Amino acid sequence: YNMGIASVMVEGGGQLFDSFLKTRLYDEIVLSVADKLIGGSESVQFFASGASVDEPVVLNRREIISLEPGYIVRGFRE
Repeated sequence: YNMGIASVMVEGGGQLFDSFLKTRLYDEIVLSVADKLIGGSESVQFFASGASVDEPVVLNRREIISLEPGYIVRGFRE
C-alpha cells in the first residue's frame, strides 16, 4: 500500500497455485475452468508438490460465472 499498489494478479501453473494456497498469500481467488479436463503427468495440478493444506480452503462471497464454454469461480479468503 505504501507504493500505491492495491492488488497483484498472479498467473501460473500448479506449483505457483500450490505455494499461494499453502502460505495463504492471497485474499481472492479467481479460478477459470474450461469445458475439457485433461490429465497426465504433464497436466497442471492444484497441489503440484504433492502436499496438502492444513485446513480446507474456504471461499466467502463466492461467485460462479458461467461462460461458453466453461466457467469462472471467484471467492475471497475467510
